[in-house]
Amino acid sequence: MKEIRDYWEKRARVHGKSASTYMSGNKIYDVFFNTLMTFFHRRHLRAALQSCKPLSVLEVGCGYGRLLSTANASLKVGVDISLNILHFAKNKCKGAVILADTQYLPFRSKSFDLTYTCVVLQHVPYDKIGAVVNEIKRVTNRHILVIEPLPVFKHKDRPYAQGGYLFPHDYRKLFNLPISWNLRSPKFLRDEAILFSINTYGNKMRD
Repeated sequence: MKEIRDYWEKRARVHGKSASTYMSGNKIYDVFFNTLMTFFHRRHLRAALQSCKPLSVLEVGCGYGRLLSTANASLKVGVDISLNILHFAKNKCKGAVILADTQYLPFRSKSFDLTYTCVVLQHVPYDKIGAVVNEIKRVTNRHILVIEPLPVFKHKDRPYAQGGYLFPHDYRKLFNLPISWNLRSPKFLRDEAILFSINTYGNKMRD
């Protein structure tokens, strides 16, 4: 995880608020792709907000706040591992942004009605994903929204800066919770939004 943090700290220093946009080197493609990706991801989040009607929201891995800035809730909080990224998110989001590791979320149990992630868990290695999922469950009171790539790709054993550090996970098995609904993005994005319900979480959790 330190490799990811260091990468984004450096990109934020060099590229500022455009650090997450210009990734491939082709600016026209990057702007087009990020615009479409943001449109569909925000649509998934809106669907979750409409169905859950949460009073409190947490985004795990909020980055610059491209989703958190549009979330409508009385309390909204974002966490990220990059301090430099959070400087930009603070100006964009009308909510609290906190420096934190996803394995150790600094909140009491059941603090948020809705916790969500967006293309973040794909970067968590196999030996750490269980701890991250457990933390997300712990701090959530009602629903979890996961917007992540479908596990249709292979892990790339190379540095994060070279397109590595991507891990295909089966989020249905990892969260092991009832599913309220799921939505697919267009094929070229290759991701899916899954809304889990934890109203029955506890002793009734499935094996």
